[in-house]
Amino acid sequence: MIVFMDSSALLKRYIEEHNSDKVELILEKADDIIISPITLIEINSALKRRYFEKDIEKKDYEYLLDILLQENKEYSKIKFDIELEDKAVNLIDKYQIRTLDSIQLASAMLSKCEMFVTADRKLANFARSEGLKTELLD
Repeated sequence: MIVFMDSSALLKRYIEEHNSDKVELILEKADDIIISPITLIEINSALKRRYFEKDIEKKDYEYLLDILLQENKEYSKIKFDIELEDKAVNLIDKYQIRTLDSIQLASAMLSKCEMFVTADRKLANFARSEGLKTELLD
């Protein structure tokens, strides 16, 4: 199965949260995991924020970042090009969706994934409206 993981869902692989176990099951079953060109940036930012807010210690932050960078090489990525840009702009116009969410959703749509996985309820609703089979991990 070809799975597109948005940042909110994939973060659950690195930080123990509600439904982290479901993320692991989905990743184990996936033949290909596709992410957007901004996913690494968003997850890195989330990890750094957790470190600065003292939710995780420095050694844990560095360890998780190292794992993320290693595993990032294994994920397929959508290329940031004019097609992605146009689709993201159209989604903003259609749904008043946030910038980064528009890039995530546009990436999923271009990926031709069999399942879109997110932990964002609004994004899941937009994805379903666009005809994507969606797994919500809220």
